[in-house]
Amino acid sequence: MRVELLILFYMAISLMMILFNGCYMLVERLRARRFERLAARFEDELAACENRVAEGRADAGPGPSHESLLAGLSRLSGMEAFDATMGRIAADPDADPAVLDAYLKGVAPVFEQLSRHYDDRPYLERAFFAYLVRRWYRAKPAANSIIYCLQRDLMADSLYVRQNAFEAMAHVGEAPLLAHALEALDGRGEGHSPRLVTETLLASTCNQDILASALDARLEVFTPQTASAVINYLRMKSAGSPKHLLVLMGDARADREVRLACVRYFMRNPHPCALPIIEGFARSADPAAWEFAAVSAMALASYPGATTVELLKGLLSSRNWFVRFNSAKSLHSLGCTLEGDLADVMAGPDRFAREMLAYRWQLENSSKGGA
Repeated sequence: MRVELLILFYMAISLMMILFNGCYMLVERLRARRFERLAARFEDELAACENRVAEGRADAGPGPSHESLLAGLSRLSGMEAFDATMGRIAADPDADPAVLDAYLKGVAPVFEQLSRHYDDRPYLERAFFAYLVRRWYRAKPAANSIIYCLQRDLMADSLYVRQNAFEAMAHVGEAPLLAHALEALDGRGEGHSPRLVTETLLASTCNQDILASALDARLEVFTPQTASAVINYLRMKSAGSPKHLLVLMGDARADREVRLACVRYFMRNPHPCALPIIEGFARSADPAAWEFAAVSAMALASYPGATTVELLKGLLSSRNWFVRFNSAKSLHSLGCTLEGDLADVMAGPDRFAREMLAYRWQLENSSKGGA
């Protein structure tokens, strides 16, 4: 009797699994059909918009009936269909970008209406809406409702919502708003990836000069990791105030990561007043300050001269491997040769210095051969 009960139990489990899989497949098929219908309607509306553009009509944007259609964007499936359709059309080499741009400018008011709908929606939907705003919202300047929606999401508990809102602000907001958004994001105290901060700022579409000035003025307000990310952005854009960054780099009370970011800034953007500070870091005998010496040894490649070469040759005898490695790299970048400028080191008593130079030159020659 126990065997029969066990068989019945497994049969019931199998039947429930079959029913579950069948229902899941049915729901997915219905969802796929709805997705296709929505995508087809978006494409039809865009085609009608193209005809209006070709006729030179003033109402080149979407037709009046499209606002009801875009009500589908209040659901996740509608947002997915809209994003997929617009992405496919944008990637089509035969599509007219002017038509797509006119269409997206026409639907901008619908985004503004939907921003109120997502006040209390789940985090996944709020993150997706911010993503749609970044990709497909074209109104300039952005409406207050959109800005408010993004500012609210910057305070969300979800990292994905915060990052998507920050990226959207970088694409639709003006420079002062973006600087304020980063200050608010940083003020949460939970920390935000410095790499994401730098990459988002680099991808922003606002006025870069105004943004750089606004961020430079807030460096002392930001947490050290965010300030370092901002300095990295200023370095890549060759923006910011060198005078301000020189003060930060020379301030012993400033955070270590901030000062190292300043050294990297002056490596990419050489400044004569930065050289004495960088040389001081490189000459430091404090073992705890090896990072300053290592980064400074790399930065010295941007300050050619006999004094720099002699300093780098001296750093080849450092106890720290990274200092020696970066020094050899800088000497190679400055055009020094093993047989000429570095002959005294190669013939000297320091085996570690000789091996590091040989290793560095071997790496450079192999990379050139591979290229």
